[in-house]
Amino acid sequence: MSKKKQYKFKDIWANQTTLGKQFNLSAVEMGKKLKELGLKETDGKPTEKALSEGFCKETPLKNGTPFFMWHKAKIARLLRSDGLKSLTAQEIRCRKLADRLIEAEGLSEQGDDKIAYLMYDEINSEIASEDIPIINRFLEELGSSQQLEQK
Repeated sequence: MSKKKQYKFKDIWANQTTLGKQFNLSAVEMGKKLKELGLKETDGKPTEKALSEGFCKETPLKNGTPFFMWHKAKIARLLRSDGLKSLTAQEIRCRKLADRLIEAEGLSEQGDDKIAYLMYDEINSEIASEDIPIINRFLEELGSSQQLEQK
C-alpha cells in the first residue's frame, strides 16, 4: 500500500516576500507582478480569478486582519510563463547570505560589533568558494559596497 506524501501548509502556500525571493523580487515588486498577471486588484486584494482558481487562499491574521497566502507552484508556473526566471537553490541560498552580510554590516555600523562579529563568523562558515561571485552579485544588486574576496 503506497503512502501519500503529507505536505505542510508552508510547502504549498507562501506570502509575497517568500514568493519574491525565488525570483529575486521584493514583496512590493511581487505585488506589482501579481497585479500585472490579473491576480491582484489595484487596492491590493486578490481578484476573483485568484481566489476561484486557487492561486491564493485567505488566511486571516489572529486579530482578524485579512491576509492572503499564494500557491507557490501555481504562481511560479505563471511567472515563468510570463518570462521570469527563478533562482537556483544555490542562488537563493547566496541571496540569503548576502542579506545576512548586509544585516551584520548594519549592526557593526550601529556599534554592535560583538553581534556583528559572531554573525560574520557564522556566515563565513556557510560560504563555499563557488558561492563568492554569486554573493558579490547580490551584494551589489542590494546596494552594498561590501564584496567578498575569493577564499
